[in-house]
Amino acid sequence: MALLSAAAMAVYPPVAVTIFLSWSLMWLFGASGKKAPPASFVKRLLLLAGMAALLVLLHWPTLAATRPYGPPLGTADWMVYPEAGKRGRGSPGMDDTWMESLRNEWRESVETAFVNKHNPFLPRVHAQVVPPLAGSGFAAAWTLLAAAGVALGWRSLPALRRLWAFVPATLIGHFVAYFGFPLLHLPDRLFRYPAQLLWILLGPLSLMLLSRRLGALLERRHPGLGGWTGRLGGPLLLVAVLALFGGMPSAGRNLSIRLHRADRRLLEFIATLPPDALIAGWPDSRVINTLPYMTARRVLVSKESSLAYHRNYVHETRRRTRALFEAYFATNVAPWRALRERWNVTHLIVKTDIYEDQDIDYYLPYERWIRQARAAAGTNGMETLRRRAAAVYDDGKSFVLDLTVW
Repeated sequence: MALLSAAAMAVYPPVAVTIFLSWSLMWLFGASGKKAPPASFVKRLLLLAGMAALLVLLHWPTLAATRPYGPPLGTADWMVYPEAGKRGRGSPGMDDTWMESLRNEWRESVETAFVNKHNPFLPRVHAQVVPPLAGSGFAAAWTLLAAAGVALGWRSLPALRRLWAFVPATLIGHFVAYFGFPLLHLPDRLFRYPAQLLWILLGPLSLMLLSRRLGALLERRHPGLGGWTGRLGGPLLLVAVLALFGGMPSAGRNLSIRLHRADRRLLEFIATLPPDALIAGWPDSRVINTLPYMTARRVLVSKESSLAYHRNYVHETRRRTRALFEAYFATNVAPWRALRERWNVTHLIVKTDIYEDQDIDYYLPYERWIRQARAAAGTNGMETLRRRAAAVYDDGKSFVLDLTVW
């Protein structure tokens, strides 16, 4: 577990913190939940302190790399930087109090684990029954079920006691990440990952243990019936839970990238451009957000990378995004030249439907800047549309302009 947490810290800190905290609690207090002898406890504590220092050293290069981004944005900055709030690109729940954030993550972790959009067993029943259950009541019911299973199996199942270490580890991790944001990435990641694992493991296990206890009680009054209830009740309940709650949250919540045929053709063209090409395009489009992964080419700005965690980073994102909007709604080539001269942008991807949509949905404060750029263009016509005949790529819905020639 120590090696696993060290390896995870080099890849994804939230997982490393959860593994380390869970392992520390199990190792300090043992699988039985009883405290180790004082001498042994002190030695274990010292070893864990050394391990924690190693994890900090592994995470230090990541922290050092964020220094040019400026100081982290805190609660006092949310009025000045609305993109850090709920309607922006900040950390989910950071504009709530810690208790509010914890309560929301607790409820959403249960919903994410059991309220699915793609149930392969009973899709109609799932769609009609399960979503209305979502909310605090459903989360509370599943939490009580998990707690009942833990109470029933605490003495007889050492593995259950070890699994229960995830609970304080999850709370501690969320607390540290919330008040130390963004040093350990997003607080919700340190809650949802272990919490969803707990719900999925403890819920079915609790059903099995409750079935056995019910079978034992029935056996006293109806010999023979209780045995069958204990042996068959649990598996039948598990099958029912799987049929009703099983499935995937959504088709897109995985590592796959789903693109329309036109988007694929556009990305195939972008991949033919020189490796040092810098592409500008509408930051909320699927093409721009997947372009670096699919073509190994850089983008000026994208919604995926517009994270409102650090002050200097937000200011640079604002400068780039605002310059892009001005280029999109330009009535002459001057904003294009500004992109080229300041950031070495080589190509501009133009989505024609942007000009047709009069109420573009983005996030604050950029929605206001989009309206300002559109209003500044007035009825003079967009320079991008006037120059469309010079596009180096055009599929009818999107076209690409080479800015190096203007």
